[in-house]
Amino acid sequence: MLTINNLSFGYGKQQLFSNLKLQLDAGLHWLSGVNGSGKSSLLRVLAGLDKASQGSISFHQHQVGSSAYQTLVSISADAVAPLQDNTVLGVLQLVARCRGTAMEQLLLHAKAFALEPLLKQKVAVLSLGQQKKLSLTLALAANPQLVLLDEPFNALDPDSLIYCCSVLQAAKERGALVLIASHLSPQSFELAVDQHLELKAGGHLSFSSL
Repeated sequence: MLTINNLSFGYGKQQLFSNLKLQLDAGLHWLSGVNGSGKSSLLRVLAGLDKASQGSISFHQHQVGSSAYQTLVSISADAVAPLQDNTVLGVLQLVARCRGTAMEQLLLHAKAFALEPLLKQKVAVLSLGQQKKLSLTLALAANPQLVLLDEPFNALDPDSLIYCCSVLQAAKERGALVLIASHLSPQSFELAVDQHLELKAGGHLSFSSL
């Protein structure tokens, strides 16, 4: 279970959410909201990349930022920003070492996302769609228990979209918690989404079962 208590976060004087409370069980959860509502920031805070000004986050009773928590979580955003000067293969090898993930598993996802011909290319020259595929490969290959995906379907070709949905469905079936932040409607995809959350101005969440 993911538990968020009294979470507050913002940039300077801009407060994105205050005293946010949320509990999520394993399954596929869809987070929507207008641009600027804080969807991406919430995922970054949950991943431990940004720090909330107050509140607590735990997953399976491990606190965010702890080594035990970080081994359970992965996030995919638009670009692999810190690693732009590396080749695709170099990034895969680095993540394999750091996360203890089998290189074969990473290459399997890379092949499915049509990245195999690009292994010697530098990340910086990849298109938006290719960067998205690499980010998804890195996030999904380790079979994490908490999967955070920021606009995962942007710029994906039809074959990659089908593959991505199949991997997310498999993650749900093995008991993972998948949180997808998207401006799109969950009904547009062949995914058995358990819950639809909408993040509104001021950090208010509304819920609906699907």
